Amino acid sequence: MHTEGLNFSGAPLYSLPWYFLIPLLAAGALLGLARAGAGRVGGGWVLRRLAVAAFFCAGVGAAALLMFLGDDPSTATMFAIALLFYGLLFFNPVVELTSLVRGRDRPATRTGQALWGAANILLLAVAAYSWLIEPYRIQVSRHRLMIPGAPSLRLVQLSDIQAEYPSRRERDAARIVNRLEPDLVVVTGDNYTGTRRHQAAGAEAALKLLRGLRTRRGIYGISGSSSPAGEDAAFFAEAGATYLNNDSVLIEDGDKSLVLAGLDYLRPDPGRALAGYEGRPSIVLYHSPSLAFDAGGGPHRWSEALPTHFSRTPRPNSELAELGVKLLLTGHTHGGQVRFPGFGALLTGTTLGNDYVAGLHEVGGFTLYINRGLGMDGRFAPKIRFLCPPEITLFEINPRGTDREDSG
Repeated sequence: MHTEGLNFSGAPLYSLPWYFLIPLLAAGALLGLARAGAGRVGGGWVLRRLAVAAFFCAGVGAAALLMFLGDDPSTATMFAIALLFYGLLFFNPVVELTSLVRGRDRPATRTGQALWGAANILLLAVAAYSWLIEPYRIQVSRHRLMIPGAPSLRLVQLSDIQAEYPSRRERDAARIVNRLEPDLVVVTGDNYTGTRRHQAAGAEAALKLLRGLRTRRGIYGISGSSSPAGEDAAFFAEAGATYLNNDSVLIEDGDKSLVLAGLDYLRPDPGRALAGYEGRPSIVLYHSPSLAFDAGGGPHRWSEALPTHFSRTPRPNSELAELGVKLLLTGHTHGGQVRFPGFGALLTGTTLGNDYVAGLHEVGGFTLYINRGLGMDGRFAPKIRFLCPPEITLFEINPRGTDREDSG
């Protein structure tokens, strides 16, 4: 198990100016070489397309292999995904449409030309939407929960802010949260990706978001998987928030009370966090939904982040129910970030696959909620969302007879 965190051994790359342009430029160069090589093969239009695909795939494989040798598998995977996205959904459609307009290297029939043009326009539209539009379409999910013995609360959950530079997403998120008039806000990990040294701009953007929130009972945060554990306490202190690290606070209103506990990502200890509060209703914050089924939480290794489709439901973590936990709030999966109709997410960041990738689930005596997050995977991963918009969640716990008006 790592003692520093999970996904930032490639963090020095963040010190390069505009580091996120590296896979974009690499994809353009690889595709250019692929087309040049394919042009020497000769033959018809179909053969040239197949040759381009073969050359480009070989280039992606070679790039991924180099990344595997020089860095951890997570960076390698994200780099390869970025090459595919920028190459196949951006550069190649632009080149193909240019060829059609110029009357070069195109299908022989008008019908074929029309279909080929439409297909490439569609690819460009999907790329533009997932890159420029959906990542900023924040949705508010609302849930009403009855927790006997707890006070009436409006609790807002943020997760996986993962800011890398200031954007309108953080500004919009602050505005939306404030319009929800929360009693308290909880932040379930991954505020920026990598170390503070190499992600200063992202950390400042996340800090600005949290400092702009207005609550009646404060902001509470926990550690995540994408930054060093030692930086979280200082980050939340700067944000004016309370950092919970296997610790808890008691929220009271008259004779009603609720325990809010936050767990350390690497070494979650709900027993320690809830010590002295046995029998009281509690809400637990942990970064990943894995804790609902595994007392060790995680994932703690890249291999544990690969999706597995269970043939049966995994056994719930009985410790949480025994401790009186009513609600477990998590994030980490980003909802899959990219989802396909009829299939779901390709990557979920856990071994739970698509069974537990987002939303509300009843699990062995307690309720699990998986927030889709605000941000996106860091490093070289393309900053895209598709059919999985960012999310802010409002929980109305024991709502009063007359609810305040919601907006956002």
